[in-house]
Amino acid sequence: MRDPVYTYCRELLPPSVVERAVSLSFTRPGASNLALARGSLLEVYEVGLVMKTGGDDEAPGDDYQYRDGGAEEFDLPMLREDQAARGRRSKRAKQPQLRLVGRWSLHGKIMDARAVQRGKTRAGTDRLLLSFAEAKMSLVSFDATTQGIATESIHYYEQDMLKQRVLNDRQTCDLRVDPEGRCAALRVYGDQLAVLPFTVPGDAATGAKPYASSFVVDLRATDVAVRNLRDFVFLAGYLEPTLALLHEQEPTWPGRAEEAMDTYSVTIVSLDLGRSSMSVLNTTPRLPSDCCSLLPVPEPVGGVLVLASSSISHVANGTISCISLLNRAAKRGIGAAMKNFLDETNVDLELVLDPRASAYALVGSNTVMLWTQHARVFLLRLAGNGRLIKRIVAKQFAGADIRKYPQALTPPTWDDIAVLPSCITELRIVYDEDSANLSDERLLFVGGNAGRSLLLGVRDASDYGQRLDTDIDFDTEVYGDAAHTQNGRSRDGKAEQWFDAVSATVYDEIAGTGAATGMDIGVSAVSNSTESLELVTCLGNEWRGSLNIQQRHVQPEIVAAFDLPGAPVRGVWTVRCLREYNIGGMIQTADTASLADLSDTFMVVSRDDSSAVFAAGDELQELERTGFYVRGATIDVGEILGHTRVVQVHAHGLRVVNASGREVQSISFDRDQQAVFAEICDPYVLVRMRSGEFVVFEASSDTGRLRETAVPSYFKGDQVVAASLFEDVHHVLGTNREWAE
Repeated sequence: MRDPVYTYCRELLPPSVVERAVSLSFTRPGASNLALARGSLLEVYEVGLVMKTGGDDEAPGDDYQYRDGGAEEFDLPMLREDQAARGRRSKRAKQPQLRLVGRWSLHGKIMDARAVQRGKTRAGTDRLLLSFAEAKMSLVSFDATTQGIATESIHYYEQDMLKQRVLNDRQTCDLRVDPEGRCAALRVYGDQLAVLPFTVPGDAATGAKPYASSFVVDLRATDVAVRNLRDFVFLAGYLEPTLALLHEQEPTWPGRAEEAMDTYSVTIVSLDLGRSSMSVLNTTPRLPSDCCSLLPVPEPVGGVLVLASSSISHVANGTISCISLLNRAAKRGIGAAMKNFLDETNVDLELVLDPRASAYALVGSNTVMLWTQHARVFLLRLAGNGRLIKRIVAKQFAGADIRKYPQALTPPTWDDIAVLPSCITELRIVYDEDSANLSDERLLFVGGNAGRSLLLGVRDASDYGQRLDTDIDFDTEVYGDAAHTQNGRSRDGKAEQWFDAVSATVYDEIAGTGAATGMDIGVSAVSNSTESLELVTCLGNEWRGSLNIQQRHVQPEIVAAFDLPGAPVRGVWTVRCLREYNIGGMIQTADTASLADLSDTFMVVSRDDSSAVFAAGDELQELERTGFYVRGATIDVGEILGHTRVVQVHAHGLRVVNASGREVQSISFDRDQQAVFAEICDPYVLVRMRSGEFVVFEASSDTGRLRETAVPSYFKGDQVVAASLFEDVHHVLGTNREWAE
């Protein structure tokens, strides 16, 4: 007797926390795609421009007038010309929206993800580089023929020789890609970097591969001498791939603050991909001891921002421009040698950052938007002259303000953009004439680790929003920041002006169910049945905390119930059909914009040897005399001709009825033919006969009737056993020429 097999682990809900977000053209050339890493789940979205619908202009009101119904069969509400023109103008406003393209479950948790834009695929799309524990990289691309992902290469660095050089088992797997797309760097086993050079496919050295042989650089080697690496980023504007390394040569902790201050350094190194080596360009020592992460700053400012728990520093060309303190206690942890670089503009914020739990993005050449670990949003302004940053001005943009009530709990400010961040990326999208008003926005996606992830647009409407503040104030140079402050407020309104000019708009969001900080299970309060168990989880923290109720299955609210006597029900369909109006002798249909608000017209129930038709309204009422076929089973029911006709497919033929239930057309099959399967997709009806033959009918908008049309040659034969109709509204599939002809 075999041993019983038990399920060791079963995943009830897929991962929902967005941990990584990447912007690239993944599915087709020029597409604006968003790749999300949710644990072991990879999701790809497409950012499209969708026409904004709804509004007051579409609702009937005093501007509606009705025709005289003396000669017409029905009355149809109409808009006056001026109101109709205003309604058309209001509709011509597009907004970005996310659409799910695909979702794939991988055999491991995704640690990091980056886009590879050099060396496009044969289809002209970008590739996606993923990192996995302990030390692996995988290069994947999108296969349009299968609508799935294809693995192009796997790079493995889990050798024992590399493992011996690390004293702990902390798996970082941090992944960075050069802005020019020349290479990627993966941090493996502490202070080692695995470098993967990228090439253009077709080169003599690499052939068809989009990459060259990778190599591992030990940062603790004599020529580099970097220990205790904390973070690293690539810098733009260099002839060779250049990295900024944040490291601590002599580790310390807060208990030794009096003995060891300013222990961190930023080292700029250059990669020689041909020789598989690394050389040091410059080193900036004596940075605060609580530094954690780096943010590269593009031209014309350049350099990097060093984010610490209590300060934000700017480093460029091997020198420190300024160290902006975020609270008063930070000054005690700065050494005497760095006192000349201190900027105390933001000490009144009393802000403590956790850079690893924060997200930040550049929304201008000198403006940074920062999401903190407590769901508070700040704007950082880099003020100075050219590449020399004199001070960093921080102002809270959204979230609960902790400064107003220092002795009491702060009433939360429920801002839509204040989320607990996990990642952030900027999206590139091509705007058309209907969305030209959005062309000056920066489209950002902010991943949330406690529920909501946002797609938002950030706009800086100030006259100097895209350049650095270059006007030097000599009072500030002589007397410091106190020359421009009085009672903690700025005398000049320039700082307030740039802050008020920044606005953010939420266009779309993705819901999540994690990460859970606590949970419990119980019976639903609505139903006492054990089948209606609910799982209640706690998400987030502080004022962004929430409760999430998860159910085993859909629990609809039952409005009415009744028994259907007779044979068991084999199928149920509901259809919506628009009525037609006779206006001045011309047949017209209602506005298709009202289709979303239109209730179901009919419900068709199929049994083994009969069918029943119900009129859907306030209550279901069975119709005795209609144009539907009721003397046998129904195979499929659907709408055609823009929801103005309903087609019913049964074993012996087809029936076409209108919104009143009257028969418009009837098609009968040959006596030796019987339909066994049908698929309806306006304006086509696909029918499979018992003999295996496929028949396609097409509805004509001119005559309003169905007619048989030719099918492709590959439909003929015994090899095709199933088929389906699909409307490719997003143009993700190719077009068959034979079918088109």
